[in-house]
Amino acid sequence: MLRKKNVLICLAAVVLCVAGIALAKAVKVDLNPIGDDPGGGFVIFNDTSGPENVQVQMSLKGALPKTDYDVIVHVGGPDTYVATITTNAKGNANFHYSGSADPVPGNWVGLALKRDGAWQFGTGQVDIF
Repeated sequence: MLRKKNVLICLAAVVLCVAGIALAKAVKVDLNPIGDDPGGGFVIFNDTSGPENVQVQMSLKGALPKTDYDVIVHVGGPDTYVATITTNAKGNANFHYSGSADPVPGNWVGLALKRDGAWQFGTGQVDIF
């Protein structure tokens, strides 16, 4: 009887884990050049359904070496400056951000990078809700 109870508890835990995974939605998109700078990369937007329900992970590759870029994130509201990143000697940089947005249809996220006030890279509008 104890073994049957343990099996049921394990099955319930698996169902809850799978349900939690099903609620989260991750979208990987290209980080496209939109200015004069070389390079590109990708961004992963993840709707985690928690208080900080939007996770953003960015990877920039082959951009200008040792260069500062302003990170602009749109998470269900106006564009927001969130950080300045600096590429390494190879022109690579990574970035992580957590924010919140109302998970309603039509609400979107996006990320762009500026250098000296000029747009250089962007994702465009991404629907994760």
